[in-house]
Amino acid sequence: MAIDPSDATRSQFYSSWFIAMNREQEAYEMAQRVAQLGSWLQLPVHHSWMLHFAGRFEEAAEKAEDVIRRDRHAWRGYFNLGLSLTALGRAREESSICWAFSNRRPR
Repeated sequence: MAIDPSDATRSQFYSSWFIAMNREQEAYEMAQRVAQLGSWLQLPVHHSWMLHFAGRFEEAAEKAEDVIRRDRHAWRGYFNLGLSLTALGRAREESSICWAFSNRRPR
C-alpha cells in the first residue's frame, strides 16, 4: 500500500485500520512514523494508542506519560495511560491517574 509518509492524517487512519485487521505490527510501525512527523499532541497520543493495541503496554504507558508532560490537560494522555496501566495490572496507579485527571484545573 503506497501512502505518502508525510500525510499524518491518512497514515493515522490507516494505522487504525491495520489494528482492526489484526495487523498490529504494521499499525505500530505506521503510528511510529506518524508520531515522528511533528510535535502535535494528537500524533503521540495515537502512537500510544497503537502501542496499547499491539500489546506493548509498557511502551504505551511511557508514550502516554510523554503526552501528559507536554500538556497536563490532554485527556487522551490520561485515558491511554490508565488503559495501559490497567492492562499491566497496575490498578492502584490507574486510579491515581483517574483522580489526577478529574482534579485538573482548566487553563
